[in-house]
Amino acid sequence: MGIVNARKYWVGCLPGSHALTIFIASRLRADRFYQDLEHEVLLQHAWKIQCTETPGLSDHIDVDAESLTLLEEEMFERSKEAGAAGNWQWGLDAGDHQGRWNPYEGLPPDWNHNDRDDESESVELERGPDFIEIRLPSPAPVHKERPRPRPLRRAA
Repeated sequence: MGIVNARKYWVGCLPGSHALTIFIASRLRADRFYQDLEHEVLLQHAWKIQCTETPGLSDHIDVDAESLTLLEEEMFERSKEAGAAGNWQWGLDAGDHQGRWNPYEGLPPDWNHNDRDDESESVELERGPDFIEIRLPSPAPVHKERPRPRPLRRAA
């Protein structure tokens, strides 16, 4: 394999592998079993977990789930650091989501830091010029037929 053909591996794969190894090592450091290890040994354990997925070592570490949680927190937290982007901005530019899905529903309460000014919130929550509000059709009224009286039978 020539240098040109190998470029995708040393440009794309190696930095990603390195980042994952560092992330796994940081998670291992929090485990009491790995706290006393030297940094190089900890990185070797992290690399082994990444390469072999040895049962028992990686069962308690889900890199994908933890990375996704960190990304979602960055996207949806309400804090002074997040600024206007963290003030329920998702969808204000274009309109409601399909089925009026609310991306802020069910977020952990600790993602709202309560350190923002209330004065700027009303300006930040204005809808954009291209906002399209989806109005869900109201359910059709249920038309119940009035009960009809039964004819009386005469006794013969």
